[in-house]
Amino acid sequence: MYNRFALGIDGGASKVLTQLFTINKNNEIIDQSEPFEQSYKDVDTFNHQFIPVPLNTQNEEMNNENYKIGFNEKGQSKVIIKAIIESIKYFNYKNISFIGFCFPGLKTENLDGVSVMANGPRNLEMLNDINKKIASELGPFVKINKIYDDSLSCVLGEKFSHDGKLKNCSNAIYIGGGTGIADGILFNDRILDLKIEPQIKKSWQIKMENGDSIEECFSLSGLCKKWNDKKPKSIELLNDLFNKAIKKDRIAMQILEDAGKAFHLLIKSRIKFFEFEGKYPEKIVIGQRMGQILNEKNHPLKNVINKYNVKDIPLELSLNRNTAALGAAQSAIHEDNVK
Repeated sequence: MYNRFALGIDGGASKVLTQLFTINKNNEIIDQSEPFEQSYKDVDTFNHQFIPVPLNTQNEEMNNENYKIGFNEKGQSKVIIKAIIESIKYFNYKNISFIGFCFPGLKTENLDGVSVMANGPRNLEMLNDINKKIASELGPFVKINKIYDDSLSCVLGEKFSHDGKLKNCSNAIYIGGGTGIADGILFNDRILDLKIEPQIKKSWQIKMENGDSIEECFSLSGLCKKWNDKKPKSIELLNDLFNKAIKKDRIAMQILEDAGKAFHLLIKSRIKFFEFEGKYPEKIVIGQRMGQILNEKNHPLKNVINKYNVKDIPLELSLNRNTAALGAAQSAIHEDNVK
């Protein structure tokens, strides 16, 4: 039987995860490789002192269409692109028929660049830069056609994975916890694209009483920043926060308590949407890195989330690391099918 391959690329704020999917003659995914991860900090030109441009500045420049992307952003963008190319090289790329690529941040109108990026560099020419690198280093090869939304890709992967937590479900809330928050809603067995659903606010748009957004209080990078904004965000810093919370450190416990309140506010906001439409969520799924963290027994953050969860909605954890890569690959295959 003749099979082809689709490559899913999940670009994040700290690393890129890539996975190769085998597809049959009907363009159905029938097998997958182990994921490959390339950390940006392992690229030799990575700037450990890089600080993203403040979001209010980024939004102002986007609204005025007057971008001032400086040397540091351009340099860090090159690191990300190099990591993406290296992850493609890891696989037998000559047999790849489709590439699906997702990335965080607000995209340009044609989905070929990143105009606002909370935890990394902006790059208005990202897709062009990647495809140029592909052509120069890999030769004649499949181009990447657009940059998919990372949140939407996460939900797609969770829905279409053979063991996905959204597979046998019609109405659900998805929260992907990583550097940021991947917001997702499954409604009437349809995955909503929150970019075109203005009545549904994303985590970074919903404010707590103290003025912080849900994403600032509940994302892993947000937790790191609140614990120690002088140190680089890392799993070690997170673990220090969690260990201090276990030992009843007052500040650590308050940070996690605020995270629980942010989670509760997000869930209540999502429930309002469902109830307005005459539905109710069947489950809440927490995935990505946060799903793996919360899988640990008696984890202090899990205890806080359980405390603030709405009691009549089951909470499930997804341990799949590849959902966004799978969702991106699925999108690329689907778009080719409908051409």
